[in-house]
Amino acid sequence: MKKAALKNTASFMLKLALVAGCLYFVVRDVDFREFWRVVMRFDPTAIAVVTLYSLLGYVMAGLRLNYLTRFDAGNRVCFDAYMLSMGVNNIAPAKLGEVSKALFLRTKCNYSLAKTLSIVFWERFFDLNALLLMGCVVALIFRIQLAFVPLAVCVLSIWGALFVIKYFPATAQWIVDKVPVERLRLGLSQVREQLVHGVNLPFFLTLGLYTAGCWLLYAGNTILVVTWIAHVPLSLDKVLAVFVLSSVGMAMPSSPGALGVFEFAVVFSMSTIFKVDNETALAVGLLLHMMLFVPTTLYGMWVFLKSGMTLKKIHDIEEQGGQ
Repeated sequence: MKKAALKNTASFMLKLALVAGCLYFVVRDVDFREFWRVVMRFDPTAIAVVTLYSLLGYVMAGLRLNYLTRFDAGNRVCFDAYMLSMGVNNIAPAKLGEVSKALFLRTKCNYSLAKTLSIVFWERFFDLNALLLMGCVVALIFRIQLAFVPLAVCVLSIWGALFVIKYFPATAQWIVDKVPVERLRLGLSQVREQLVHGVNLPFFLTLGLYTAGCWLLYAGNTILVVTWIAHVPLSLDKVLAVFVLSSVGMAMPSSPGALGVFEFAVVFSMSTIFKVDNETALAVGLLLHMMLFVPTTLYGMWVFLKSGMTLKKIHDIEEQGGQ
């Protein structure tokens, strides 16, 4: 227990230091009077339109999730599950949203723990692939390859593990049986069964198309904010680079809702790399974050309260390894 407490404390302090450093970076050179003038130039109608547009990405994510359930759960349940996970991630540490999504699908659809974990795995894994693919393009264009090396190593390692599971199932099962965490062991066992008996090229292609649809819609949000609302004269490739780097910031384990880290990614990419003034970069980062945070948190918490879940229950499941 003491070791676990020390580990949790150390993890918290590291994340706190990361967030503090990011917040210091984004505000250190900002003239707040100019920042406020930039914000006041934003068109409220355009903000409302783009916020409504952002919901299309969440709808597509719900459709993808329903595909992963073999169209069994239904689009509404899957949309609610996705929004719930986003909402929980916005208010709770440690990315507990994925656990809440699995728990929600188990409750609504009477799925096994292994099935829900495998669904979440394929969803997140293809998101990582999409982020890596876009990151490689950005890295080649703007020569910032080192930023994506850890992500590339992670994704390629998972693909290597899937190859072993697919073509050496007996060896893979022996390895899975040695995994000490039950939640992870169950999820890996389900993935192994799918790879051996059900997952094939059409599955990967279809899931890839759903994932591409999600990320194109997500990217559209950044494009509209930067070019339409903020009127920043960046070319499309540079705006997409801002989107990719901010997505990496959002995906990093840090504070709830990636507070501070997301803003750092936007300000760093816009001001340091592309020489946009700090005030505009910060205003864009805060507006983008607000559009991501507010709708998902409000709807996600509505689903959360309606479902009868508690953060303690979700956290206990995470601590117990999904038992």
